[in-house]
Amino acid sequence: MKIFQSIQGFVEDCIVFLTIPLFIAWCFVVGYLLSGLFF
Repeated sequence: MKIFQSIQGFVEDCIVFLTIPLFIAWCFVVGYLLSGLFF
């Protein structure tokens, strides 16, 4: 069970590590689209 817990923690770290750049990229895309619409 200890191994399973360490794997679960590793997976959670990977999800956070992947989600943050995706979130930043998504903010850039939304900002670009909004600026394209209004300006």
